[in-house]
Formats: sequence, C-alpha cells, structure tokens
Amino acid sequence: MKKRKISALLAACILLCTAAAEESITAVVTYLPQEGRIQVSGSAGTQAMQPVDIVVLKGERSLEDITPEEKPVDFDEEKIRQAVAGFVGEQKQIPPMYSAIKVNGKKLYELAREGKEIERKARTITIFAINIVRFLPPDRFEIDVDCSKGTYIRTLCSDIGKALGCGAHMAELTRTRTGSFALEDAITLGELQTMADEGRQEEAFLSMEAALSDFPKIIVSPKSTKMLYNGGRVYAKFYEAEKELTAGDIAAVFDSEHHLVGLYEVRDEEGFYIKPFKMLI
Repeated sequence: MKKRKISALLAACILLCTAAAEESITAVVTYLPQEGRIQVSGSAGTQAMQPVDIVVLKGERSLEDITPEEKPVDFDEEKIRQAVAGFVGEQKQIPPMYSAIKVNGKKLYELAREGKEIERKARTITIFAINIVRFLPPDRFEIDVDCSKGTYIRTLCSDIGKALGCGAHMAELTRTRTGSFALEDAITLGELQTMADEGRQEEAFLSMEAALSDFPKIIVSPKSTKMLYNGGRVYAKFYEAEKELTAGDIAAVFDSEHHLVGLYEVRDEEGFYIKPFKMLI
C-alpha cells in the first residue's frame, strides 16, 4: 500500500494498542507512516474495569504528602472485603493534585510541581462494581474496578486505605476496557512492529464507524446533506434515528449514503434538532 493511501486511511481510523509501563505513545508513532503521524493524539481517557494492585502501607504517603505516618497494618481479608464494598455506588471524589484538571487555566499537576496545593471541588463519580481478584499478603491486594468516566483510581486506592485505617496507594494500573474497546482486542508494540516491517500496518486500524459503534446512529436525508456538511442544524424531520433520543444525547451521524460525518448532540429548542459535537470529515 502506498504511503499516500495509508495516510488517508489513518485520518479516518484509530489504532488500539497496548504497551508496557515503560513504553509510551512515542513508541507507537515510530511504526506509523511519516505522513500519518500527525493523526496520533494519545490514549483514551475513560477509566473502566481496571485491575490494580493496592499496597497497604505502614506509613501512609502519597505524591501530595510525603510525610510518613506510622500506623499498624491488620491484613484481615474480611475487613478488606467490607471496606472495598463500601465504595460501590455513586459518590463524591476529590481529584488529586497530580491530575490534568484545569483550575483558572492551569493544570493541577503544574501547580503541584510548583509545590502548591489548592482546594479542589469534589466530583460525582460512580463505582459500578469492585471485585477483589486476589489477596497478596502481607500488604497487597488486587481489585477489578468498573467505574464511570472521571474516576481517579489512585484516589480510590487512597480512600480504601483510609477506610482500613492504615493508608494505601496504587502500585500498578492496567486499563482493561474503555467503552467498547477491550484490552484483549489490542495489539502489542511487538505485533505492531512486525506488521510495520511487513508493510501491513493498515491491518491494525479500526474504522471510525467501528470506533463509534456504541453511539446511537442517525441517518440524514438527502435534502439536508448541504446543511449537514456545513455544520448547521438538522431538524428531526430530516433525519432518522435508530432509537428514540432525548436532549443531550450524542449520536454518530451519517449522510444519506451512509458516510460518517461526525458526532452530533441532540437539542430540543422549539423542536428536536442535531448540532455538531465533533466533526470527523
């Protein structure tokens, strides 16, 4: 396949890749065609179904507070089960200072690196399920978490430690699912390198249609094609949705020839219509 064709393909596709802790997105870019590299944007942000190692410490500490406080560790499996179960459900969580959340135009981790700590607003998150995978005495256990977007797992680990009365921190994190993308469907950097050496990287790419398969689908009639591609409002009488949608829903929108145009938000202002949320053309 010519590089020109690969570049065009990259512009409309995504790559689902898994890497070891010491590897980065830079390593992934190495194996992509030069023209397509500008399309690489990084990793997904939603955290869900993450198995993590929790280390229970005798001295509780974190990146935000490195002063150790000696507390005894009672590695009681039943107490751990009860503490973990208490975090299932909707709750408020205070984001850590070492996070990318912006406050007054500056990211929290930038302030943290300057030695500053500011008050953070608690955010509503949901822990759908937490399963203890295994106990690793004397001071570790591994959990599998299914959670909502915006959940900080290292904060969850710290909070579990506080509930146990001895403190804890996250030792390792693996994201096993983000939306419809699962870890078992991802390729490794070694596999990507082999495919690149053989000139068949395109086999690893997923179409944007597949990437957005979790979103409800809308087909716009030919009469509104121009309005659709110009990013204007398209009213309900000019499109057909595969399911009933309400204001605020995000849908994958296609033209009358089933070409993906982008993600659109459903609005209800004197009648339902859709408006661009993210154009993909």
